[in-house]
Amino acid sequence: MAVTNTLNIGDDGLQDFDSTTGDFTAVDLTTKGDLLGFDGTDYQRFPIGTDGYVLKADSAETLGFRWACVNSEYLATATASASTSIEFNDFADGECFAGYKLVWKNVRMTGEEIDLNLTFSIDNGVSWITSGYKYVRDSIRDDTGDEIFPADDSASYIQLNGKSGDSGSISLNGEGYFYPSSDPTAGLKNGFVFSSTNSGSNSQALRSNGFGLNDTTSQVTGFRFSGGGTTMTSGDFYLYGVLQE
Repeated sequence: MAVTNTLNIGDDGLQDFDSTTGDFTAVDLTTKGDLLGFDGTDYQRFPIGTDGYVLKADSAETLGFRWACVNSEYLATATASASTSIEFNDFADGECFAGYKLVWKNVRMTGEEIDLNLTFSIDNGVSWITSGYKYVRDSIRDDTGDEIFPADDSASYIQLNGKSGDSGSISLNGEGYFYPSSDPTAGLKNGFVFSSTNSGSNSQALRSNGFGLNDTTSQVTGFRFSGGGTTMTSGDFYLYGVLQE
């Protein structure tokens, strides 16, 4: 049985040998990370992809696979410890990500009746936007104190929760999704949806859900959590990128 294509390593490197014609064709792997692919007839070099990308099967491609963004990528984490704020900056990746996921866990703050707030930056955290936030939030409690907070069109931040309390005995847990505007200069806004739960040693449980946006006409490149003028004694914060495809 004839072998029409065989891969050989000769004195001159990797070669594709056609036993029917007797021809040798060089297959050059030139760069660190290059892969070798097969198109159904011949072997070909498949160049290394962008840092952070993964290999995905794709029958429409010549070699049957391609480099692509991951479905969801962990980007950064931060831990609060007597912190007035927690920041994530310089993360924007329009090539890969359609949005970003923010997670906060076991956040505690000094004092009582304190908000956990979120603000945006358009200059990688050099400054923070303190106007033009529009958001609405409801508070669902395990007693008769449910509340709906009507839309605020002039807030200086987005409030993510109800209130902390009992001198820091309540911890805040939640997550939110930020969706960058496809064209902020045309007036399309950046959107944010979130859900946060208060849990602690007292008898009341509270869950807040909401959504909001900001009037900025530039790409958002920073997120800042703050505790309404007080410090966050503990808590973990995580940032993830969500796939563009």
